Amino acid sequence: MKTRIIFKSLFVVILVIILFCLVFIINDKAGKGAKIYNPIVLSTYTILYDNEGKECMNKPELFYKDGKYKYSLPCVSSYDTYLLWDDGTKELIKNALENNKVDIESLESHGLKVKKDAI
Repeated sequence: MKTRIIFKSLFVVILVIILFCLVFIINDKAGKGAKIYNPIVLSTYTILYDNEGKECMNKPELFYKDGKYKYSLPCVSSYDTYLLWDDGTKELIKNALENNKVDIESLESHGLKVKKDAI
């Protein structure tokens, strides 16, 4: 009888732990976890502007579209704007977006200045 009560208690504890883990995983996948990391590849990055000495042409450059908006950089600079990943590699922002390594919301939250126009 006592062993039966012990097994029931152990079963309940294990079930609670499993449910807690499932809730944590679902919450994290829904994007409600910490936004310290890039939500797509779980890696950190720095936005790097490699346009020193180049003149801004003050002409917005379209560099990305999603289903709702067109995003432009304030200058023609998409070939000078990189992501410096925490592993030391460097990648053009345009390529990172096209390859789904980062999303536009994450870039904006990290300080990328873009002009956003409805499609």
